[in-house]
Amino acid sequence: MPPAEHDADFVDSLKKGSALEIFIEEGWWEVEFVSRSADDFTVESKRYKVQHVVQRKDLRPAWKWDEKSRSWGTHDRLPTPKEKGAPPRAAPKATSKKQKT
Repeated sequence: MPPAEHDADFVDSLKKGSALEIFIEEGWWEVEFVSRSADDFTVESKRYKVQHVVQRKDLRPAWKWDEKSRSWGTHDRLPTPKEKGAPPRAAPKATSKKQKT
């Protein structure tokens, strides 16, 4: 089930850091609101360390699915990734050992 339609005026109440999604490169991506200048909205993806300037039509609230209530809601702020420690090591290469017969 896709997210519900949203009120187009939701952008009028945005604050710096508000969670949003932008439509870019054929998909919806999580970003945070940075600023607005007339009809241009500057948003930032902290994950990919990039900013975009987009129009209202390319913005929507940051949707989240609540499995318990089986309904859509929105994020006020995007969740912060937790530190996981060192990245996993590469798997060791398989070696074949011949058995002595």
